[in-house]
Amino acid sequence: MEEIKLQNVYFAYPEKPTPVFTDLNLTFNADWKLGLIGRNGRGKTTLLKLIAGKLHGSGTINSRLAFQFFPFPVTTEKTVRELFTQLGQTPIWQLKRELSLLGLSPTLLEREYQTLSGGEKTKVQLSMLFADDTTFKLIDEPTNHLDQLGNQQVIDYLQQKQGFILVSHNAFLLDQVCNHILALEKTGVDLYHGNYHAFRERRQLAEQERQATNGKIDHQIARLEKSARQTKQWSQSKENQKFNRKGDPNQKVMDRGMMGNRAARMMKKAKVAERKRNQAIKQQVALKKEVETVEPLELKFPQSGTETLLRLNSLHLGYGQRWLFAPVSITVKRGDVVGITGPNGQGKTSLFQAISETFDGQQAGALQRAPHLTISALFQSYHHTETIPEYIENLGLDRELFLSNLHKLGVARTDFNKHIDQMSAGQQKRVELARSLSTLADLYLWDEPLNYLDEYNRRQLVELITDSRMTLLVIDHDAEFIQTVASHILQLQPNH
Repeated sequence: MEEIKLQNVYFAYPEKPTPVFTDLNLTFNADWKLGLIGRNGRGKTTLLKLIAGKLHGSGTINSRLAFQFFPFPVTTEKTVRELFTQLGQTPIWQLKRELSLLGLSPTLLEREYQTLSGGEKTKVQLSMLFADDTTFKLIDEPTNHLDQLGNQQVIDYLQQKQGFILVSHNAFLLDQVCNHILALEKTGVDLYHGNYHAFRERRQLAEQERQATNGKIDHQIARLEKSARQTKQWSQSKENQKFNRKGDPNQKVMDRGMMGNRAARMMKKAKVAERKRNQAIKQQVALKKEVETVEPLELKFPQSGTETLLRLNSLHLGYGQRWLFAPVSITVKRGDVVGITGPNGQGKTSLFQAISETFDGQQAGALQRAPHLTISALFQSYHHTETIPEYIENLGLDRELFLSNLHKLGVARTDFNKHIDQMSAGQQKRVELARSLSTLADLYLWDEPLNYLDEYNRRQLVELITDSRMTLLVIDHDAEFIQTVASHILQLQPNH
């Protein structure tokens, strides 16, 4: 079987002092289903782009295969058929086959690509990717914005395929699809044979071993430091005896010269011992192994005020003659966490827009907001071209709180002066999340907060939501997350 081999690969971005990869060596087979994981900023997308030839460092990447990248940008107004024909010479029947496997009708071929929904665009691009069976696929976050049905369709589809690297923070997708896992860790690159569940079990054991080892090292360091303090105190007491037992320099004692020489010898021995202990402490610190840490996020919100923040009574929204969902009713009180569920296109984001008073369609029923209600919203779409300092100033954010949360979410301080639109999708999402957390509000509206976030960030959000008394309405297609954090579920149903 064809191999793909990376040898002594080095890559650094010009604006960053620390390289992304140094002396990276990796070999994998072209028929593997390789899941690529790691915290944001570790270089997952960078690695895909290096393999695809979109970025260039030093070292060698050897393969006789061509590579295809997902997603690819589409700016044309062509139909799906025209776009596919433009991309290569693969017969159209192969695209129809792939569309069918993803549950799409071949009539989609005649629609303009830009008129497709986000889920349809994802499935069309995957179909185009696998219609050509001569290439190795590099797939970056294929299930963002897909509902549970769309997620399952992509899982079923990829289970039938082979020969790809898949970057995703969707643990269920990785577990169901991949047979190898490549983890970009603090300590280097680790390749695991097996699915994501097997990898996570082995990593948890490894982390427990590292923590146990670090605990023993911390105990040894504490013992050495205690010994150093005791030696210093003993040495000082001997120095005082140059004068008398009470340390009074005005009171003479017998043979001060002899006592002084003895104290000097003791002091010299103490300094030698101190140097040895300091060296031993450094050696012990060097033995400590890196352990991933999750720092708790901070949130500021009003502690008092109106108890009932929001009341919906037979509310429904729509455009033209089409209602997006059946009428809904719910009362949201301070401290409630409401999970909003429903398939793509059901109107979940439109509901948030209505609550934020930005919905431009038609509205029926009642939507009552508490007087002077303040809202902090996190939507799926955002675009900022300024730097972080400019962003803070323009929005009037709490600088200390914003930067603290941004760093805890995993954005390096060296990136704080970058233009936001030059950051990765994951970094941009963290900027928006840190902004929402830094905005004093009665009510938080979060639309798919987990997109582009890693499992450590997911844990941070779960802990923040469950430990605080924030009032939150949250949309996400991660059913486990919603079940964990929500005190109430509002499921939007089709309007028949």
